[in-house]
Amino acid sequence: MIKTIRWEATKRKPMTQGEMNEARKAGQVPAIVTHRGEDSIPIMMNVMDLEKRPFGNFRVELKIKGIKEPVDCFLKTLQYNHTADKIIHADFQSLTVGQEVDIDVSFEIVGEPEGLKHGGILNTSITSVKIRTLPKNIPEKITVDISHLKIGEAFNITEVEFSEEHTLLEPTEGAIAYVSEPRLEEVEPADGPEEMPEPEIISERSED
Repeated sequence: MIKTIRWEATKRKPMTQGEMNEARKAGQVPAIVTHRGEDSIPIMMNVMDLEKRPFGNFRVELKIKGIKEPVDCFLKTLQYNHTADKIIHADFQSLTVGQEVDIDVSFEIVGEPEGLKHGGILNTSITSVKIRTLPKNIPEKITVDISHLKIGEAFNITEVEFSEEHTLLEPTEGAIAYVSEPRLEEVEPADGPEEMPEPEIISERSED
């Protein structure tokens, strides 16, 4: 069972770009809650809540001012500015009991690969997958143990044991992590001692 976090928000009225920028400077961020088959709800919320979010998936009990009942949802995507250091928008997807949802699940890599002990280099590639499942079966994360990997070996998505309650959507293949050969550094030739020029030999001429 994933954890539930309670956040507060206010319904967002139509805003100009200037008003949106001022709201962001004040620590607010625009977001939207998508309801399947219903109108979406534009909201404003505290950006600090998003910045302090836990790793992995979690349910959000979103109390929106002006709406009587909290909205049961999950954080779907975050948008950042061009320097990727500030959140500028958030997307939430509402949850309905008994109705499947498509959701991204992050991989948590654990274990030190065997190949690292012999100079190998760990590389990670695919960091998450999209699955389809019921709200009650949403996983927080998927843990992958890569301690057995030797140099030249990879852990692929096809090796992940997904629960029967989870349908893998994408990607269906590819490496999550692999251990590559150590990089060989070019060794510059050592500077040898400078060769001293041989002294010029001046032959002595006998005096006549």
